[in-house]
Amino acid sequence: MKLSNLPIKAYSKALDALLKLVPINTQYKPTGIINVSRSTKPDSIEYIEITPPYVLELNLSPQFISDCSPYIKPIISTRFPGDFILGIRDGRIYAPDASNMAVITREGQLIEQVSFQWRDDVVLDGKHNRLFRETVFSAPKKYKGNVFSLLAGGGAITYYYHWLYDAMPKFYLLQKAGLFDKIDYFLVPNYQYQFQKDFLSHFGVPAEKIINGELERHIQADTLYVTS
Repeated sequence: MKLSNLPIKAYSKALDALLKLVPINTQYKPTGIINVSRSTKPDSIEYIEITPPYVLELNLSPQFISDCSPYIKPIISTRFPGDFILGIRDGRIYAPDASNMAVITREGQLIEQVSFQWRDDVVLDGKHNRLFRETVFSAPKKYKGNVFSLLAGGGAITYYYHWLYDAMPKFYLLQKAGLFDKIDYFLVPNYQYQFQKDFLSHFGVPAEKIINGELERHIQADTLYVTS
């Protein structure tokens, strides 16, 4: 380590410590957590159901199940919440890093079903989102009109597989809802790699309608659309 670097490092550490003690823009911190449904939601949220809740059951023979290792017995029945889109008036998305993404209502509440928080290879409940522990917040960049989010966790930022399986299916839900032509901007996980540009071009999204989520960490829209 060069001695000439010590003052800079000391300054950076002191600044980090100071920022933890002096809150900044805390009006943007989530004030709580909500779950929404067609029957239970704030007036500022439109709930658009694409597929109703359903139960998926595997049809496996008793012999097959018996032959499986006791450590990897198949889950026979799983309940899915269905597919939906939320239209959130004055909604915000705050994604401070690849492992945390909060969808926030204009009342300041984090929406559990459509936010994302990941740690130690586990998807966590909304209460574990990093933003609840932060003391320093940036102001959102505001967009007029309708913004549709394709953010889908950290994997979709870089990896083709996660881009294809986590982000791109959201286009299908948007089309099923008949909203594609109403979207003014598309918030995407990244706009760096050629495959990302190719997919967006294929779906008819021009470059001028793209918001790069790697560059814009905190945005607010007149109406923010997010999918389950």
